[in-house]
Amino acid sequence: MYTTYVARQPILNSKRHTLGYELLFRDGEQNSFPQHVDADRATYRLIVENFLSIGINPAIDNSRCFINFPYNSLIRRLPLTLPKQKIVIEVLETCRPTDELLEAIIELNNEGYLIALDDFVYSPEWERFLPYVQIIKLDIMAMGIDAACAMVKRLCFLIHVQLKTPLT
Repeated sequence: MYTTYVARQPILNSKRHTLGYELLFRDGEQNSFPQHVDADRATYRLIVENFLSIGINPAIDNSRCFINFPYNSLIRRLPLTLPKQKIVIEVLETCRPTDELLEAIIELNNEGYLIALDDFVYSPEWERFLPYVQIIKLDIMAMGIDAACAMVKRLCFLIHVQLKTPLT
C-alpha cells in the first residue's frame, strides 16, 4: 500500500480571506511533486485518499478544495465523481485547448462545478473557454507583477466583450 502525502495550500482573495485550499499530491516528505508519477495517477490517488476511502478528509471538510485535473482526467469527466459543492476543478496549464476539452468544460460548468484555469498563460485559443470559467489563476512569481496586471486588464476586457457585462 502506498502512503499518499497531500499538501494543502490556502487560496486567498484580495481581502486575504481563505476561499479554499489547493490540494497538491506529494509522494513523500520532500514536499515536491514526484517526477516519476503520472499526473493522472496522482490526481486519482489524491481523490481516493481525500474523498472516497474514508469520506471527506476532516482537514478539508469545511473548505472548498481546488484540485488539479490533467487533460485526460477532464476528458473522462473524472470530476463528476466528486461533490460539486466541495471542489473547484483546476484545468492544468499543460492542457491543450481542444474541442474535446471545451466540451468537457461546458458539461462540468453546466453541472454546477466551478472551473479554474491554473497558472494561466493567454493565447487566443483559450478565449472560447472564458464564459465557462469562474476563476483564472496567474503565476505572479513566474510572470512578474507588471505582466500580471496587464493580463488582468486584458482578461477583464475579453470577459466584458464576451459576456457583455459592465467593466468595473
